[in-house]
Amino acid sequence: MSFRIPFPAELDIDPYLTRPIARMSTAQGELFCTEPVVNPFDGQGTIEWHLGPTDTKQFSREHVYCFFGFDDRGGIMHMGILAEGDWFSGDNEGTHQMIREDDEGADVFLSRAFQEYYRRAVACSDPQKAVLYLSGMERITKSVCELRRSGDRP
Repeated sequence: MSFRIPFPAELDIDPYLTRPIARMSTAQGELFCTEPVVNPFDGQGTIEWHLGPTDTKQFSREHVYCFFGFDDRGGIMHMGILAEGDWFSGDNEGTHQMIREDDEGADVFLSRAFQEYYRRAVACSDPQKAVLYLSGMERITKSVCELRRSGDRP
């Protein structure tokens, strides 16, 4: 992906997240994705980015915030996706974040987390859009994990 589209100036978020945007294709359609960045403030190396519609004006009004963090061995230990309308917060859990169990491997956790997020997306108020954004999150997450496995740390 080529991150060359300027970030919408009217979107008021933390300055470190105002990253360039790229167009991303998924099986569910196209969307915009900001360049993933390591959160400079949390001390844990959390990777963060935004996904949204392929129009910068619309992106400013409607986008989702994605993040995940690694353990000391490089496996994903937690992840989350924030969107309008509690699309990914779950039934009774009330949280958009998923955390790996103590006895759970990173790959098993990643599979379980995405299965649960897709279940929540299909049940939300706009399942088509939620599944589109979630497919973008999955693509970025798996790409960053592959980079880390190959030794190219983000």
